[in-house]
Amino acid sequence: TGVQTCALPISSCQALLHARPLGQIGTYPRKDRRSRNAGRRRGIALAAIAAGYEIYARAQMAMDLAGTWDGVTASGLAAPAIAGRLLGLDETRLAHALSLSLSRAATPAIVRSGGLSAAKSLANAVIAKAGVESALLAEKGVTGPLAILEHERGLGSLFAQAPLESLYAPIPQHGAIMRAHVKAYPCVNTGQSTVAAALELHHKLEGRIDTIQSLELVMADYRVIERQQVDKDRTHPQSREAADHSFPFIAAAALSDGAFWTGQYRNRSEEHTSELQSRFGISYAVFCLKK
Repeated sequence: TGVQTCALPISSCQALLHARPLGQIGTYPRKDRRSRNAGRRRGIALAAIAAGYEIYARAQMAMDLAGTWDGVTASGLAAPAIAGRLLGLDETRLAHALSLSLSRAATPAIVRSGGLSAAKSLANAVIAKAGVESALLAEKGVTGPLAILEHERGLGSLFAQAPLESLYAPIPQHGAIMRAHVKAYPCVNTGQSTVAAALELHHKLEGRIDTIQSLELVMADYRVIERQQVDKDRTHPQSREAADHSFPFIAAAALSDGAFWTGQYRNRSEEHTSELQSRFGISYAVFCLKK
């Protein structure tokens, strides 16, 4: 929903980007060696995307994701970096694009806490839109606060979990883009294994879920997961957004139906959701991961 909603305002930025094909960026010849130029254009695009993945992953690793600020803030660096590379910005203009974007990117963690609203699904798209706009503005000479990460009144504290140098260290052979995955189920990423386990249990019980008296979800011992477990608004979700971030709901829905898809959110009223979860006594246990 967030992507579809933000697609309209983003289209104005896309129109500006599309008005000047990648082949016209830099000094590439336009008439001769067209296939060669097409390959170079694809190379520029792929390099920009790979760099964006790397920046996003590193920025999130430098953040306290169980703290005050939400991880989508990282898109304030990744989006203008990709757009700036595609626009062929020089080092100075790209720096201004990054600082302009980041100055509008800080997102409070409340968008991913409590009774979740549509702001959660919109947050990343809105930041990415602002990132593209920042690159376009920087291309025209608009400047940003270049000391935004170093100045005491800047945003350096958002990325204090790792040295600042880690954000611009060389990309290793197997970078972040090679570690990226698509979620298997339409719910919070920390609930993927919960859904998989519930579906397997449904299969093993051959649908005889009425025999279950209690469930214990064994989850990784991370601060962010603990915060999600104790969030009362997720325990008893009152919205679509809260339901797909609720460990009790996704476990109960997958276990009851033997399947998990977006229709399960639409087909259940708030009363049905509470009744479904009350059928099982759900508790948590943790296991520690070696770091």
